[in-house]
Order: sequence, then C-alpha cells, then structure tokens
Amino acid sequence: MGYHDVELLEGWDLYERVMLGDLLEAHRVVRIATANLKLFRLGRPKFSTERSIGAVFADLVGRGAAVRLLHAAVPSEAFLDFLRDSGLHREARFTMRRCPRVHFKAILVDDRLLYAGSANLTGAGLGMRVEERRNFELGLRTADPDLIRQVRSLFDVIWEGILCDGCGQRSICPIPLEEPEF
Repeated sequence: MGYHDVELLEGWDLYERVMLGDLLEAHRVVRIATANLKLFRLGRPKFSTERSIGAVFADLVGRGAAVRLLHAAVPSEAFLDFLRDSGLHREARFTMRRCPRVHFKAILVDDRLLYAGSANLTGAGLGMRVEERRNFELGLRTADPDLIRQVRSLFDVIWEGILCDGCGQRSICPIPLEEPEF
C-alpha cells in the first residue's frame, strides 16, 4: 500500500485485513478508539487458532507492544472478567481510558497503518461473525502519514484529557481524563 492509497473495506475483508492482519502484526503500539468494547473471538471459524481479543491484547503486550484502548461505554462483563482473570489490567503496557463522548472508531498500528470507520470493537462490528450476524460496517484503511497523524492527534488530545475542561459532560464523566487515574 502506497502512502496515499486509501482502501475501502467492508464485511469479511475488513475483518481479515484489519483484525487478522494489521492488529496481529503490531510491534510497538496499538491505539484503539471505540464507543463499545466487548470480548469476542478472533480467528477463522471452527479452527483451533481462534482466541479472544483479550488474549490477542495479552499476546501483543507479552511481545513488548503497548495497547491503548480509548472507549466510551463500560466494557462488557466478559471483557472485564477476562481482564481480572488474566491480570492484563496490571500490565504497564496495557492501558484503558474512558471518555463518554468517544464515538469515533479507529485502530492505529505502530503509527504506520490506520483503520477508521464505523465498526466498534465488538464481535458484530470487527469480530468473527458469520455473514448473517455481522453488522454492515465499512471503513478506510491507509498508510497515509497525514491521515495517521491527524487521527493520532485526536486520539492523544482525548487520551491526555486536554478536552476535558470544556467538554460539557464533566458531571456524568466517571473519571475525567485530565485527573490522575490513581
């Protein structure tokens, strides 16, 4: 993919290229923005290589990559159970931050690849679902450095709490990002 190529992906192609390709090939840092966050399985249907997205995150962290999840809603109970049971939430390279106003969906891999589109980090959105149960999602995948820089900038200003003071939702925010987490 050239620097200014933008590829439109939908359905199974989106899943294969972004989730089974780009995400699994991360080396340094993965930044994910999503409104909803659920535990779902990755792999090819009915093959032994299938594993949960939580296990994928744990593998990435174990290989030395950082995983940053920026999300709006409380993660699914299954995702929270996985974090508690695996101890992943105690790993320094795995961090999550919650902002109720986050609604954009993006996956940045090593600041070299970007997915931006409609799919949440859920089984029906980006996950392994049979065609009849998968949402109708689409997204753009690119290595364009300008687009990557712009999306990373938005991710970072939200992550760092720079927009908290004037966001207008502070009264319902569980932990304003501008405040220390602990």
